[in-house]
Amino acid sequence: MSLADAPVAPVYDQAQLDQMAKAMATMQAQIKAMQAKLAAVRAKNATLEAQQETERKNQSAKKVNNKPDATKPSQTDKSLIQRVADAVAKKNAAPIKVGGAVRFNYTLEQFNQNSRNTVGDLNFDTFRLNLDGQIDNVILSAEWRYYDYMQVIHHAWVGYKFTPNWLVRAGVVKVPFGNLPFNSNSYYFSSLFYAGFEDNYQLGLSTTYDLGNWRFDAAFLKNPQPNGFGTSSYSENVVGFDNGLDPSDPNYQRTDAKPINTVVGRAEYTWKANDDLTLKPGLSLMRGSLYGQNQREGDYHAYAAHLVADWQRWNLKLEYADYDYALNNKLAERLVYGAYAYNSFGPTSAKAVTAGVAYALPVHWGPISKLNFYNDFSRIYDKNDGIDPTWMNVSGVSVVAGPVFAYFDFVQGKNQPFVGGNLAPARGSGNAPINRLFNINLGYYF
Repeated sequence: MSLADAPVAPVYDQAQLDQMAKAMATMQAQIKAMQAKLAAVRAKNATLEAQQETERKNQSAKKVNNKPDATKPSQTDKSLIQRVADAVAKKNAAPIKVGGAVRFNYTLEQFNQNSRNTVGDLNFDTFRLNLDGQIDNVILSAEWRYYDYMQVIHHAWVGYKFTPNWLVRAGVVKVPFGNLPFNSNSYYFSSLFYAGFEDNYQLGLSTTYDLGNWRFDAAFLKNPQPNGFGTSSYSENVVGFDNGLDPSDPNYQRTDAKPINTVVGRAEYTWKANDDLTLKPGLSLMRGSLYGQNQREGDYHAYAAHLVADWQRWNLKLEYADYDYALNNKLAERLVYGAYAYNSFGPTSAKAVTAGVAYALPVHWGPISKLNFYNDFSRIYDKNDGIDPTWMNVSGVSVVAGPVFAYFDFVQGKNQPFVGGNLAPARGSGNAPINRLFNINLGYYF
């Protein structure tokens, strides 16, 4: 920097200097006034602290009839404080939570030549939306699903909690029958799902009451969802019965029918044998009617004995079920089910046994946090009219990785829907083969 670039000191005249001195004097006076106010506040605080200390000492010295210290909040005060805090939390929380999932499916079917030629097929499985929430004692739960071939209501109910142990629901509710919430571990459920006795939903009322170690469920189900004889349904519902022939046979006859006015009762006891072992034995009963286009077509009943056992990382599910549809039409040989945009067929009476075992393994493999290895076995037998038994075995593993959940299933079955067969094959169709498939279901849940 040259001398020509150096800054030049400013020059003030006498009037400017006098003005600056006056401003400084004013600032000094303001500072002294603030210091005086601060000293007064400190003195006042010191006096208040002394008074509070004296009051605390006096309160500690008081003992009148062993009454609690009045300066401490009573249980009523604590309850009021908690209610206020809960009310604030409820106000700040969203009353209805929105969730859902997007799922894709890869399937390689050994019994399908086209599937073998293309080394399997990758398809869009499901897009679903969930609504769940609670305002005071009123609860909402609903789920809508979109498939390539249909849209369905999975469930949709409004509930009221009369007490912490007693809940009543109305709407499209889960049928409380057998092991809950599921009687299986795999994507394909157990064979009882395809007979309408696992993860089934219908329109009506249901209630759950917990009494200590006991859980009691009951339901009155007016009719299926949707109310009719079609196939646009998540649940496997009876939509009619036929004479047992193949639908392509010119002598084939079918009569529409749907379950109505079904009553269900279920009881389950939780026994914690020790820190590692918990047993949940239970019984389920069901009774209802079938109604056709204009008349009653018969009655039906079912019952089941079931057990869930948890030991350390192991889980066991066992169930025995027996059901019978007493139809007025003597020509009725098979039930017709409607779901997933197609019809399947089943016996009018049968017995069933299911067994599923699973082992949960926590891991730390990148985003993967849990593996669940399982094997589910089902058998439906002692069917009416000597119809061949059904069996299915699913070996697989489910994987949890953050919001991603995946099933890897190897399925073997005979006379099993979705595995190249039916619970009740057409009369004269011959001995069904054992069919196999490999399936991967991948979903993102939010």
